[in-house]
Amino acid sequence: MRLSILALTLASLTACSQDPEPAPAAPTELPAIAPAQASPTAPATIETPTEFKVQPLSPGEEKRLIKAAQNLKTDDGATVLQVLQHAEKMRPREFKLAGFDILYKHDGKPSSVGICYWIGSHRLDDDKYCDIGYTISADHQTLKADVGSITPEEEQELTVSKLYRGRDRFLKEIDERYENECIDYDTKKKLC
Repeated sequence: MRLSILALTLASLTACSQDPEPAPAAPTELPAIAPAQASPTAPATIETPTEFKVQPLSPGEEKRLIKAAQNLKTDDGATVLQVLQHAEKMRPREFKLAGFDILYKHDGKPSSVGICYWIGSHRLDDDKYCDIGYTISADHQTLKADVGSITPEEEQELTVSKLYRGRDRFLKEIDERYENECIDYDTKKKLC
């Protein structure tokens, strides 16, 4: 008895799951909507995603903004570039400046001047840090330290804030990072 009920149920499930006609294919084009058919709350046009297009600055404008970032004054009177060069000179194995570059937003507009560098002697492209930046104003005339939206206490811990404090504080930051980030905690062996 149980076997016949199971067979009957299985047969009805199989019969229900088979479609006698194939489902209609999805349309490949959207049908045009006449203005009279359009809903008053529906958008008049359907927007398609646009490609990311960088709106590059002219080479002269890029150079000017990078120079402006390099010449920003720190608390000890040195420029940003002088602090970075001092760090390279004083800690040649621990610190190396990779360079300055213009960074762009997702909409393709220039957003900031970024600074990349290496901590340690591993100097591959993937090993560099790029956590120092200066936001470019809409009119491209001023730069401001790019700290995001964080508390003042958190801001003090950012690399850009330590750079602004001058040569000695930035060297201390390099020493701390080299000591804390370039070591295998199991073997106590230097990694970078």
